[in-house]
Amino acid sequence: MRLTFPNGEHEPLTFDQGELLIGSDPACAVALKADGLKAMHVVLAIDPRGLVLSVLGTGGPPTVVNGRVVAELALLRAGDTLTVASIDIALKSNDGNRETPPARDVTRETVSGSYPRVLLRGLSGDWSGRAAHLRDTLRFGSDPDCDVDLPPEHAAAHHCSIDLDLAGIFLRAAAAGNRVEVNGHEFESAILKPNDQILIGGQRFLIEAPGYRPVSITPLPSNPNSTGVMRRIELESPPPLNALDTPAVSNTAPSGDFISEMPDWLWFSLIGLIAICSGVLVWYLRS
Repeated sequence: MRLTFPNGEHEPLTFDQGELLIGSDPACAVALKADGLKAMHVVLAIDPRGLVLSVLGTGGPPTVVNGRVVAELALLRAGDTLTVASIDIALKSNDGNRETPPARDVTRETVSGSYPRVLLRGLSGDWSGRAAHLRDTLRFGSDPDCDVDLPPEHAAAHHCSIDLDLAGIFLRAAAAGNRVEVNGHEFESAILKPNDQILIGGQRFLIEAPGYRPVSITPLPSNPNSTGVMRRIELESPPPLNALDTPAVSNTAPSGDFISEMPDWLWFSLIGLIAICSGVLVWYLRS
């Protein structure tokens, strides 16, 4: 995790293990100066749960995460903004690079059937406590026609969209300059992942997609009449696993009568077998 200070109160630093003490005491790992800041104000710790914030002692100005006051403990993630006293600390993922999604007309493999559900859960702002189900495309902006409405002072009329298909979860800006934060880093377009936190127009969302795995999709062989659109994969009725091993069955009925087409050797074998069975039966009845 990378901690940055938008107003320059401290140099950026990387924190990936152990504990990090923040306060006004010069002995703190992050020593800051601000009115009301306690000598040992908060501590950040890495444990099996992730990055945990603990508020130390009582009194003093509140500790705030994404606009919400934290009394004792909070689990932090990349993209959060932590405020101690009057100092903002932005948490960012270590890797600020993301692949750019393909053009929309190149891959439109619509998700259907029982594919894992993908949700955008609101963490702050007007969408706090609400969720949007991402089935195909969600449009974000201040225009009333958008699927997710955003405050006009923070977003364009048509700000961006998030598309879901079998190849991935794609963030695409509606116009150049429409920026979106992903785990603390700004992008216009990016391939998203489960558990990413995105900040769009002042609204925070968490991508929840348990069980989601992007599928590697190969385009159809090129031909002069191809539109470049990839093959659609249906998930509603997948074939049984043994279907691929089942030989094809001919639908052509045999011609003529089956008995008349029996070869001579089969007739002689059948007559011999009947004679043997008859002899055995007679012997058994006489004994």
